[in-house]
Amino acid sequence: MTAGAEIAGLCKSFTVGDRVVSVLDGLDFTQRDGITVVLGASGCGKTTLLRLIARMDVQDTGSIRIRGTGSIGMVFQEPRLMPWLTTVQNIRFGLGRGACDTQRLLELTGLTGFEKALPHQLSGGMQHRVALARALANRPALVLMDEPFAALDQLTRERMQDQLLALQRAEGMNVLFVTHSIDEALYVGDRIVVLTHGRIDADHDVAHVPGQRSRAPDLEFTRLIRSTIQGEAPC
Repeated sequence: MTAGAEIAGLCKSFTVGDRVVSVLDGLDFTQRDGITVVLGASGCGKTTLLRLIARMDVQDTGSIRIRGTGSIGMVFQEPRLMPWLTTVQNIRFGLGRGACDTQRLLELTGLTGFEKALPHQLSGGMQHRVALARALANRPALVLMDEPFAALDQLTRERMQDQLLALQRAEGMNVLFVTHSIDEALYVGDRIVVLTHGRIDADHDVAHVPGQRSRAPDLEFTRLIRSTIQGEAPC
């Protein structure tokens, strides 16, 4: 096992008005190599989990340990590019020592020829590629992805999913990928962790044919996961 997150007894709550709302409730989780998908309905604590791992917020109790050396890369739902910077400048923004070769990242993400383009000159899918390249530029020990393709149209979303899989194979990186889409989870994930009410309700390994992933729906797996998210026992 290389880079990844190890979480024990993680709790986080927020005060809303005059009441305390528990978001994560004693979460225990050890990430394995590959792409781990955290799947769940809106409000189940997925984004809060990523924010805590990225040190963008502080847990109430519990521990978070990141295996491996290096930074943590983060990809948000929106690209969050600097509008006055070119593609290359956005990728290089905040680079430290030991950073990846920018030209190689451009080639891996299909951005060759758009080095000097400003964000408004790029399509939505290309902006997300820049954001992904920026997240990888510092050779992170772990890449966190918070519903990164949710705002894209279906065709572009599928292309970005394939781009992610190609990058994961090329770079050997470990990814913690948050989504509320069961189809997306089944396609990109090597492991699916189902989060409900701040706890892990199910943990599934996804059996992919080596070198091949199918977009054909796995109806039985989909039914099982959906029943878990909805809190119903599968019949």
